[in-house]
Amino acid sequence: MTKNLAYSAVASGSAVLMLLLLTLAGRWLGVDDYGAFTFAITIATIAEVFMDFGLHQVTIRAVARDPSSAARFLRTSLVLKLLPGVGMIVIVGAAVFWLRDEPDVRLACLLMLGGAAMRSLLLTAKGILQGLERFGADALLTTADRLLLLIACGLALLNGAGVVMTSLVFLAVRVVTAAASLWFVTRLVGPGTVDRGLRRRLPLEALPIGAFLLVLNVYNRVDTVMLGSMSGDRETGLYGAAYPLYEGLTYAASILSAVLVPRLSRLWADDTTHYGRLARRALGWSAVMAVVLAALALPLTEWTIVLAFGAEFREAASTFRILLVALPFIYVLWGLHSVALSCHHTRALVLVTAIGTVVNVLLNAAWIPTYGADGAAAATVISEGLAAAMLGWSLRRALAGRDDAGR
Repeated sequence: MTKNLAYSAVASGSAVLMLLLLTLAGRWLGVDDYGAFTFAITIATIAEVFMDFGLHQVTIRAVARDPSSAARFLRTSLVLKLLPGVGMIVIVGAAVFWLRDEPDVRLACLLMLGGAAMRSLLLTAKGILQGLERFGADALLTTADRLLLLIACGLALLNGAGVVMTSLVFLAVRVVTAAASLWFVTRLVGPGTVDRGLRRRLPLEALPIGAFLLVLNVYNRVDTVMLGSMSGDRETGLYGAAYPLYEGLTYAASILSAVLVPRLSRLWADDTTHYGRLARRALGWSAVMAVVLAALALPLTEWTIVLAFGAEFREAASTFRILLVALPFIYVLWGLHSVALSCHHTRALVLVTAIGTVVNVLLNAAWIPTYGADGAAAATVISEGLAAAMLGWSLRRALAGRDDAGR
């Protein structure tokens, strides 16, 4: 367990390589072009869920229960993703053409959508490895993918590549890493065959998880999409400088959640009183840790922005400061997600996230035209706080150690 946690931390920590890539893009593309690049990545991140739609999580669970099924799940999942992948590129691509008029932004988005399709295939390989508890191999593939993206796109940027060319390099790297990962996993578990029973059953099992992930992804990324379509690339670029730094401060919460879910799941079955105590303690310490991080980061916001992205992005410091207010909420939310998953209260997750998304969209629509990136940040703070309060109230019986909660 300790070794797997360490490997999981390495895989999560490799996200810093993507942050480095974004800082390079910001420095070499400038605020406006970086805003277009951020918009394209955000569109691809949202669209990826349409192709995977929970199959990754279902595969992990199923392979963990029956390792001998790994080859069948590998082949069947790949077949199931083909049609949604094509549909995702066509439908989301059409939405991009409706949202944006600039030819370079449209082309960059289409290239990034291709990259999203490749990442979904990469997730299939990762799901098999995680189900088999081969976390070392999973960490290696994840880190290699992000390191290659940093090196290849970084070299392209240093040689004067614009938004479109950088997006093309991004896609090329994802094609290579997806192909290499699938080759590696196929060598490990065998080629397998398509299981007709799985082909019918898997989409139904994945549907509720996919719905939650879709709503969660929209909830986390809709502000960037709305900024791009309502305020243009400059405000999107400023927000795209502040948000990844804020997001980087939440990595500790995701690692803590990875530890909590299995422990809470076991206690929910064996000792609900101890379960409630551990859940409350974890939420309390999460909130304290977030407050300390926010307090330490607050005086350094402008310095951090300029160091990471350059003086041209100095205005993003105010956006970063506003986002830091949401840090305690997001840490508590990560803990509450762990509680909800462990006590089978997934309906609350979907409902609360959907309500948070609606509130976020409405606040963005009201504040972005006047306040730009700062308005989007303020909308994030309000929606995160509301989501934490609603989910905490929904899980109050589980947090109290009541064994009738969520059942």
